[in-house]
Amino acid sequence: CRPADSAEDQPANYVLKVLRKEWWRDPQAIEMQRRASWLGSTISHPHLLPVLSSSVSQAPFFFVSPKIEGRTLAEILASGSLTLPIILWIGRQVAEALAALHETTGMIHADVKPANILVSAEGHTTLIDLGFSHSPDEQRHWASRPVMGTLAYIAPESITSSLGCQLSSDLYSLGVTLYEMIC
Repeated sequence: CRPADSAEDQPANYVLKVLRKEWWRDPQAIEMQRRASWLGSTISHPHLLPVLSSSVSQAPFFFVSPKIEGRTLAEILASGSLTLPIILWIGRQVAEALAALHETTGMIHADVKPANILVSAEGHTTLIDLGFSHSPDEQRHWASRPVMGTLAYIAPESITSSLGCQLSSDLYSLGVTLYEMIC
């Protein structure tokens, strides 16, 4: 006999991320969904959003992730300031997530910002939204390359250099995020 409130009796909580129907013919939107799905199912790390299941080869394009309780760092910062130990704890967890992403796949996240960082009530941090991720080798002339990410957080070389982004570009974005948390 099991207690009535055991984990098996609780409903599962999942998030279904579905590509909007109007984007089903947009190759770039489909590719972003595929990358997020592939990365989330390839990398197993406690600070990166996992993907449990997906359908990204034909419409409807979607993937399933566990529902993570918490608020985005952007929401937390809008409601007040954080102490330095909490700031460093969040920064360390995001840095660990980026290290796993970089070491496992060689991919750049390309959109590290407070809105893509979930923080639980206990302080566990999860880096989300892997759709802009790409390889440093995917470089084109800077004038023809689409700007991916949020301008306030992307490294200057992402816009101004023909070399494009490198793995260190994510660290720049994390640095901007840390600066924002401290200030």
